[in-house]
Amino acid sequence: MYFREKLSVSEIQRRTSLSRNTIKKWLKEPGAEPKYRRSRTDGKLATFESKLRLSLEADAHRPKRDMSTKPTSALRVAPKQIYWRPVVGVQSSHGAVNM
Repeated sequence: MYFREKLSVSEIQRRTSLSRNTIKKWLKEPGAEPKYRRSRTDGKLATFESKLRLSLEADAHRPKRDMSTKPTSALRVAPKQIYWRPVVGVQSSHGAVNM
């Protein structure tokens, strides 16, 4: 607050309910460089968010037996991003689907 918003020590004390002496001590420390929070970044599903919402809204109006399962809804939304890989160490005819 002191570095970012250029607030006085007494104003910081009012906002945080910490003592002025504590605030001054923290500001005098050698490692008192301002650490800012990371800016919020989009997740991996951000590009598909609108399609996923539409899919979920459509499923909400369907009977339970007609609702999409996780793999089928994912295939409908992002077919190119899903790939097949064999499961290592398992003797099976099935592999794992990564989404």
